[in-house]
Amino acid sequence: MAKLLAEAPLVLEPEKQVAPHGTHEDLLQRISPVLLSDIISAFLSRKDTQNLSSPVTFTFSHPLVTPAPRHEVLCVSWDHSQNGSHWTTAGCRTVGTGGGSTTCHCTHLSSFAILMVHYHVQDDDPVLDFITCLGLGVSLLCLVLAALTFLLCRAIQNTSTSLHLQLSLCLLLAHLLFLTAIDRTQPK
Repeated sequence: MAKLLAEAPLVLEPEKQVAPHGTHEDLLQRISPVLLSDIISAFLSRKDTQNLSSPVTFTFSHPLVTPAPRHEVLCVSWDHSQNGSHWTTAGCRTVGTGGGSTTCHCTHLSSFAILMVHYHVQDDDPVLDFITCLGLGVSLLCLVLAALTFLLCRAIQNTSTSLHLQLSLCLLLAHLLFLTAIDRTQPK
């Protein structure tokens, strides 16, 4: 059953569709779920198992997962609807994850599993890169002019201009370091 349902689509509740850990929503390209646990099914003999008065608690065992900013562990259930069958987070809440297990509270009975969701974030935005380089270039030019002014104009030299010169040089070096190392984020 796991092989059949592992590639099934995931439908998130509206409150779970926010970007993970402060990532801007427009940069999210897609999410790709990975089935972490076995699939369990829970049913009762009575007909109404969709809105239980108290939630059912499930604890799933799965491989130990290291939390990452673009990963999230979700409790999901299998939904058979007219729009097609899919995994959904509706009616299930992740209570806690740790030590190779995840605890869920669900208000209905169905088939349940744990999915690890990987958020793929768009890395490059050429317009934003151009604006950053242009802004830093203008800032570097202005900082060089300010440093030359504080250094070469004898009429305005005092303790205050000396401090401003040092601040301008520090900002110049910081901007220069950022501009030259912005694309060098991978360790060698």
